[in-house]
Amino acid sequence: MDTIQYDAIVIGFGEAGKSIVADLANRGNTVAMIEQSKGSYGGKCINIGCIPSKNLIQEASQIKKCQLKNYRQKAKAYRQAIEKKRQWESALRNEHVHTLADRENVTVYNGVGSFVSDSVIAVNDGDDEWRLTGTHIFINTGFVADNEPPIKGLHESKHVFNSTSIMNLKQLPRRIAIIGAGSVGLEFASMYANFGSKVMVFDSLNTFMPMEDRDMADTVKEVMERQGIDFHLGTIVEKMKDVERGSIIYYKDQTGHPQEMITEVILIAPGRTLNTKELQSTDIQQNENGSFTVDGHLQSSFPNVYAIGNAGRGSRFMHASLDDYRIVMDDLEVQRNKTTKEQEIVPYSLFFDPPFSRVGLTEKEAKEQGYSYKAILIPVSYIQKAEWLEVTEGKLKVIVDEMSGLILGCALFCAESQELINLIHQAMKSNQSYEVLRDQIFTNEIMSEAVHDLFKTVKDLKNETI
Repeated sequence: MDTIQYDAIVIGFGEAGKSIVADLANRGNTVAMIEQSKGSYGGKCINIGCIPSKNLIQEASQIKKCQLKNYRQKAKAYRQAIEKKRQWESALRNEHVHTLADRENVTVYNGVGSFVSDSVIAVNDGDDEWRLTGTHIFINTGFVADNEPPIKGLHESKHVFNSTSIMNLKQLPRRIAIIGAGSVGLEFASMYANFGSKVMVFDSLNTFMPMEDRDMADTVKEVMERQGIDFHLGTIVEKMKDVERGSIIYYKDQTGHPQEMITEVILIAPGRTLNTKELQSTDIQQNENGSFTVDGHLQSSFPNVYAIGNAGRGSRFMHASLDDYRIVMDDLEVQRNKTTKEQEIVPYSLFFDPPFSRVGLTEKEAKEQGYSYKAILIPVSYIQKAEWLEVTEGKLKVIVDEMSGLILGCALFCAESQELINLIHQAMKSNQSYEVLRDQIFTNEIMSEAVHDLFKTVKDLKNETI
C-alpha cells in the first residue's frame, strides 16, 4: 500500500485541530485532516457540545418568559427550538468543512485513524484504507458520550438517551429523569425545567456540586428546586423497565429503601469519556484515563506527536483547547514562550438559569493551602440590573488574599456571570489587586456593576456574609 506524504496530520476536527490545519495551510504546508464522522465536522463543541446545548438553553429561557399555559403550546415551542438548533448546527458544520476542504493543500479524510508507527497513520472508512505519513501529527480526538452506569435494562429501554441523542428528541417529555448531577446533567435539568418538563435528577453522591463551596452550591440547589427540579441524591438506580408510556426507574434512596418512579424519558448523564481508544497506540505514553502524557508544550513521548484538547490533558473546556493551538504553533515556530502553565487558572461557566461561573480557588481550597484571606458573599438582589432582568436569585463570592490584595478565586451565580467572570480572570492573570476592579469606573445600570459592588465590600468585611 502506497503511503501519502503530508507535512502535518491532524486527527480530529475539533476547535484546536481545525485552527492548526488552517494556520499550517496558510503557511504553505500540506495537511491531512482525519475525522471519523461527517456529523462531527467542526468538532464536538459545534455538533454535540456547547453550541447546540447552549442554543437550546437560550431558547428554553426565552420560552419560559412567554409563560405558555398548556403542554400543547410548550411542546410546539420545543419542537421549533429543536428544528432551529438543527438548522443552525448544519449550517455551521457545512461552513467549517468548506473552510478547510476547499483549500488546495488540505485533504479531509473520513474514517478511523490509528497509529501504524510514530509517523504513519492508517485511515479506514470501512471500505477503503489509506496510509498517511506526516512530519508532525496532532491528536485532537475529543470525547464521546458513552460513559454508561451499570443499570439493568438500560440497553433494552427505548426511552433512554445520552447527552448527544437527546438534543434531537422532537417531542417534549412531560417527565424526564436525569441520571447524573454533574455539569451536563444539571444544564439539561435547568433547560428542560424551563421548557416545561417535570425534571427529576438522580445521583449516587450525597453532596451537590461537590467541587464548589457549600454556600454557593446550596444556593444553586435551592434556586433549581424552586424552578421545580426534584433532586434524589445519594440514590442508586438499579434497574429500569419500559411500560406503555415510558419507563419505570427502580432505585434505592439515601436510607437504602427500594423506590420506583415512572418517567417518559431517561437521560444518562454521568459524564463523557475520552475518544482515544481507536488510535490503538501502545508506544506513545498514555495516562490511566486514556489521555496522552504531554509536556508543557503539549508534546507527547514522541517529539513529533502533539496531543491537544481532551486528548492531551484529560477533560478540558473548549476555550482551553483553543489555547492549546496557540501553544503548539508557538512551539513549532521554536519560540517556546507559551506553555500549559498559563492555563492553571481557567474560568468556566455552567449554563443554568441563571448561569454559574467560577475561576481560581474555592474558600475551602484557599484555607487548605494556608492563605490568610477575606471571603465576601453578597446576594444578587443588591444589583440594580438584576432587578431589571427579573433574575434576582443567586449570590456572588470572592476570595481575596489579605497580605497582597490579589484575588484568589471568585464564584458568580447570577445573570450574565459568563461575561463577568472574564473580568475577574483578567485581573488574576495580570496579578492585579482587587482594588483595580473595586475602583474601575463602569457604565451604570449594567451587570458589570456587580463586580464593583462585590469588591467595594472587601475593605470593610472579613469572612462575613451580608
